Amino acid sequence: MSTVVTLGEVLFRLSSTNGKRLADSEIFQRFIGGAEVNVAVSLANYGHEVRVYTGVPSHETGQAVKTFLKTNDVDTRFIVDCGDRVGIYYHEPGYSVRGANVIYDRKGTSFLDFVKLEHDWESVFSEVDGLHVSGITPALNEEALSFMLSALKEANNRGITISFDCNFRSKLWNASDASHAFKKILPFVDICFAGYKDFLYLLGYKGVSEDFNEHDLMSCYEKAEREFNISIFASTNRKIHSEEEQELKGYYYQDGKFYTTDHQAFHVLDRIGGGDAFAAGILHGIFKKVEPTDIINFGLAAAVLKHTVKGDHNQFAESEVYSWIEKRGRDVSR
Repeated sequence: MSTVVTLGEVLFRLSSTNGKRLADSEIFQRFIGGAEVNVAVSLANYGHEVRVYTGVPSHETGQAVKTFLKTNDVDTRFIVDCGDRVGIYYHEPGYSVRGANVIYDRKGTSFLDFVKLEHDWESVFSEVDGLHVSGITPALNEEALSFMLSALKEANNRGITISFDCNFRSKLWNASDASHAFKKILPFVDICFAGYKDFLYLLGYKGVSEDFNEHDLMSCYEKAEREFNISIFASTNRKIHSEEEQELKGYYYQDGKFYTTDHQAFHVLDRIGGGDAFAAGILHGIFKKVEPTDIINFGLAAAVLKHTVKGDHNQFAESEVYSWIEKRGRDVSR
């Protein structure tokens, strides 16, 4: 298996319960996550050696983060004790036709102190095969963007495979700032998780329709490969019938060839982290060097299964994902 580093902020998610809205909630359910952490936990579940490089406070909340990661077999040796607080986001689950809502509380966090530090990249990237980052980190501020670009340059100089999930969050920054940052980031990237809307609204690709179109997505991948020299792209397309009834279809582009899955319909228990589960599933297949059709089918299955469990991270081993692909959840395991 491979050794992978993920860079990003660890977050506490506080979700309202029993169908209550945030303003009326007296009790919240806490989860530990963050886009890069979710990918780290999934890859560790699949047997990879995974390091999280981030900053957390030295008091009990930081210890809670480290305990969570250790419990999930993630290497915490490179986590730096700094600052005073773990970032938080409040989550109001949707129901039926009412969509979910997220409120961020991420100012003055340990991670924002962490990005200002001097970084021992030689140690962080020692004997590492892959680096995973996302567009959430540069959305935090200019110092976070500079930190990420430094990490990408150091990883690139060492021949480390770099994966990047666009993960645009409109509540953290606007499309213009994201586009400016992404165009600095993408030349370093080997594997890119970018959907149709990313090309349309962030990268400004012309000649594609406003509505999702598979042929246009393929064209976007071909153009982006030429522009940024990225040979691998992946994404999903989601159909939302209600907050509980949804569908996903997976798309994978490698070396000029386009691979897709069937549509998979499912009921949603917890949507948070579904995209991160997909990204981890794709990366797992790439690092194992399996066939592209197996890569995209595994990635989609991982994403679907994540929707069936509570929490930000996927909780399934490789064998469980393959078992679900084979049986499609029809049988009781006994």
